[in-house]
Amino acid sequence: MPADYWVWTEAAPQLGDETVIHALAVLNGKLYGGTANSGRLYEWNGTDAWVEVAPQLGTEIEILGLAVLNDRIYGGTSENGRLYEWNGADAWVEVAPRLGAETFIDSLAVLDGKVYGGTYPNGKLYEWNGSDAWVEVAPQLGAETDIQSLVELDGKLYGGTSPNGRLYEWNGTNAWVEVAPQLGAETFILSLAVLDDKLYGGTAPNGRLYEWNGTNAWVEVAPQLGDATRILSLVVHDDTLYGGTANNGRLNEWNGTDAWVERATQLGDETRIESLMVFNNRIYGGTFPNGKLYELTLRGNFLRLRDSENNLLYTFPDGFHLEKYHSSKRAASSARVLQHGGNVIGDRKYELLHLSLTGTLGAYSLASFETACSRMKGAVDNENVRLYDAYKTDQYFLIKILENADWDFLTDGGIADVNVNFLADPFRHFRDLTVVGPVGLTESGLTQAGLYVTVMNAGDIETLPVITFAAGICQAGISQMSLEIENTNTNKTFYYDGIMLSGDELEVDCENAMVTINGDLGTCNVPGISSFFDLEPGNNYIRVKVSGEIGLSPSIQHSFRQKYF
Repeated sequence: MPADYWVWTEAAPQLGDETVIHALAVLNGKLYGGTANSGRLYEWNGTDAWVEVAPQLGTEIEILGLAVLNDRIYGGTSENGRLYEWNGADAWVEVAPRLGAETFIDSLAVLDGKVYGGTYPNGKLYEWNGSDAWVEVAPQLGAETDIQSLVELDGKLYGGTSPNGRLYEWNGTNAWVEVAPQLGAETFILSLAVLDDKLYGGTAPNGRLYEWNGTNAWVEVAPQLGDATRILSLVVHDDTLYGGTANNGRLNEWNGTDAWVERATQLGDETRIESLMVFNNRIYGGTFPNGKLYELTLRGNFLRLRDSENNLLYTFPDGFHLEKYHSSKRAASSARVLQHGGNVIGDRKYELLHLSLTGTLGAYSLASFETACSRMKGAVDNENVRLYDAYKTDQYFLIKILENADWDFLTDGGIADVNVNFLADPFRHFRDLTVVGPVGLTESGLTQAGLYVTVMNAGDIETLPVITFAAGICQAGISQMSLEIENTNTNKTFYYDGIMLSGDELEVDCENAMVTINGDLGTCNVPGISSFFDLEPGNNYIRVKVSGEIGLSPSIQHSFRQKYF
């Protein structure tokens, strides 16, 4: 989806005097934030506000990190380096007092059922004993004074440091081991995350992204973007890495190779995205200097898909489209009932879930949606419906309209509700484009019984090809023909009757039910009995036959994407 379709929206304004949401955590289907300047714990009400569930305890002014273990939330504090446990209702409970000279628990992580804390001002690693105390398990290493971030990878604990931007690995018993020294001018590793079994670090003072080479060094994989000086937070969502920035409060997305891409620009006066968390399939950010909660959303009107508990699963923009779909085998002639963009993509089965579909639509979309749903009301028997995101075309939902569905349209508010069954994972993928041909055809064979071309679909589900037929060079410069292209596996045939000039190419796009000659829609004569067929898994035996004149050296080509469960 284009970057300008994504924006930060305020999900919760400032509550009280708290200026920072340093950390976010998810517990039992709810989102929580650790605050400063009074070290409180907030719970998001799920719609538009923070609710305080733990006030300040003692003199601690910041909850710098949050961790979840055994259905409990833990918070690391300053100015006295304590560990707090939330009682699940209305208060913090101290479970570890300050140990030694460490005044900040700057980061928290869970490893093998234990809580660990990275400290300041001596860059140590603490382990909670599970009851009432911190235990030092790694003293300071070198000149590093702060363990700014912690993350687990492959059963090991890693720490990002300052003031020299190093990466430490805990030896599992009693010491830090340096596994990446400072790279360039970056002095802070403010955030750590794991994507595809690789470890990444967000830096300062130049807002870069580093990837650990797995042995002994950082590798820069994204330089500074714009005026972002710090990558304060990192989160992985849908196999993509995102970074929260300062001093411009933006959300950057890593392109997977060599650069940051801005996903959401600054909103209001919030200059820092101090924390990031994925909750209900959405990205949320905790901010500074007003302690707000931001949600990454789409511009304008959109359609939302929610489950039976009203949990938000996915949000679609105004330009979605729907397509009727047969569960047993895709019918190439299935009618598209609403389309504003996007492509049909691959399939992968998923557990059956019961959902409630709720959307807030623009005026023009609402009328289209009502029309589409009215037509779909007759599709409850053995037919499913795909709900697409028109801008992010590799994602859609496969849903089934229930026979007892309520079709309730509140046009004043633009709300459309319908009960559906959720039949497939929304995140589906094609393999690379496959091209078979062009395969040369002999004139005599074409005009007799027809010629056979074998097309191999290596995927494990049907796919719709683009077929290109070249008539070849006609001696008279023009050819009058009747063309048949049949998939003998399915007994589906495409027919064309008409004129083709020398060098003309007839393209049959079975995916989009479109036929062109040299890219022109207006010159095609396609009988109503034609079918836009699919290719089954395995070998497909395609028979090509022509009645009438045919040029020299005709050929046929099939282009398609192999699809996999």
